[in-house]
Amino acid sequence: MRQDRAAHSGTLVKKDEILQWLLVGTRTELSIEKIFVDLCVKLASSGLPLARASLHFRTHNPEWLGSRILWQVAVQGCRTESVAYEVEDNSFYPQSFQNDN
Repeated sequence: MRQDRAAHSGTLVKKDEILQWLLVGTRTELSIEKIFVDLCVKLASSGLPLARASLHFRTHNPEWLGSRILWQVAVQGCRTESVAYEVEDNSFYPQSFQNDN
């Protein structure tokens, strides 16, 4: 039981360090891509079995509906893609929400 608490305690320390970094350490960073990559690297190095992650968000832009950032442990950095409004007209788009709970 004590070993479990010690292991859990170590995880909490790392969690607290990551949360502190998110709250304070990213204040001056202008690039969401860099913040997302750094977050993924920190989570993976803290012991979370993370091989890939993505961040999707809508934008207030007349040309783009939104963007997504893709990160993979085996790839340096990330890949950012803009999503055009036309994606909503695609027949696949409405079906992509059918499996959401």
